Amino acid sequence: MSVAAPTLPPRTPTTQLRARRNPRLILVGVLTMCLGGLGAAVLFDQATSTRPVLSTTRTVVRGETIKEADLRIVEIGGAGVTAVDAGRLRDVVGQVALTDMADGSLVAPTAFGQLKVNAGTSQVGLRLTPGRVPVRDMPAGTPVRLVGVAAKADQTSAAPGDAFVTSAVVVTAPRPTPDGTGVMLDVEIPADKAVVVAQLAAADRVVVVREPVK
Repeated sequence: MSVAAPTLPPRTPTTQLRARRNPRLILVGVLTMCLGGLGAAVLFDQATSTRPVLSTTRTVVRGETIKEADLRIVEIGGAGVTAVDAGRLRDVVGQVALTDMADGSLVAPTAFGQLKVNAGTSQVGLRLTPGRVPVRDMPAGTPVRLVGVAAKADQTSAAPGDAFVTSAVVVTAPRPTPDGTGVMLDVEIPADKAVVVAQLAAADRVVVVREPVK
């Protein structure tokens, strides 16, 4: 006696779904790859390329007039370095140093300009003979007192308490005169004292006294 094989139910045909590609997503991917490559190329170029900028040949203190001999051209590379381009050399020469610039430092765009006269003050240039200004360095910003002394002809009759005195601030550090016989410096004083100080300076009757820094 033969046994009939069981009948299996018919297999349901499976439906194969084709993956549908979104053109927008493909385009976004391509653009992302392109932008990434472009950014990498820019960063590489910035890291490897150089440009000529200005650097100092000596220490230039605040208040000094910048000369062409104080500057040189150097090549720098890398991103994020702020310095004045070498092509602006003529723009920098003749300007005043607004900050101290160490020897060999790069010239920053904010390191030079023109000195401004503060409201209620005047700036006066002094030419002093040795012994009437401290020998110790007095950089810009140093507080001082200007003391008027009696004329040489009547020094014996002048009382010390009658001397003219006013507070001042050094604007440009003292430097030797061209002939080497004196010292020159600029000071900022109250505006109402400017005429008296100018008259005393013209008569060589000013002594600079250094004040303690507050």
